[in-house]
Amino acid sequence: MFENEAQFFGFTPPSLADSLILAVNNIFFEVIRSLYKTLKKKGYPPEKLTRELNKVLAILQESVYDKFDFIEIYCSCSIFNIPNFVDIPFDEHVEVCDFEEAALKLDENTLALEGRMQTNIQLQKIANSLYLQLKGLQDLEVVVDDLYIECSFDSGSNISEEVAYAWDNIFLLANKVVELFDKVNLYLHT
Repeated sequence: MFENEAQFFGFTPPSLADSLILAVNNIFFEVIRSLYKTLKKKGYPPEKLTRELNKVLAILQESVYDKFDFIEIYCSCSIFNIPNFVDIPFDEHVEVCDFEEAALKLDENTLALEGRMQTNIQLQKIANSLYLQLKGLQDLEVVVDDLYIECSFDSGSNISEEVAYAWDNIFLLANKVVELFDKVNLYLHT
């Protein structure tokens, strides 16, 4: 009966109305459960609570179900109605949307995004640490350059060779820190 609607929207109007009724019912049950717990703590007898809250639940459900019948009919006839003579731009079969499955997928995606956010936060901390190390190595490089210049005037010592060796090692470490920093930044921006 709702083939065009299912193909175009991915769900049928009755399935949407059923999902809405289920959601409202779940809210009603939570409200009644909370009322029961609260009133029981205040000393009301459980038997009387159960009887009276069942009456309240019945009144709530009855008042809402009539409205949902109207909503389902209105949605089927006026909002989500695609006449049979209208050509849908695609003829491929679209699965009818299962709202519970969609909600589970959304929850999974949310958890995955939260995990990725935590990873990005950790990587940002690592990037900041690498940046500080690189800054320290650059400061050290300036000191070693000054030392190398001063030692080069003393032609009779091996200090200039040792300073040059230390400078090469510092330069190598600085390059490795820069590579790590670039990799972390690349990952953070993808």
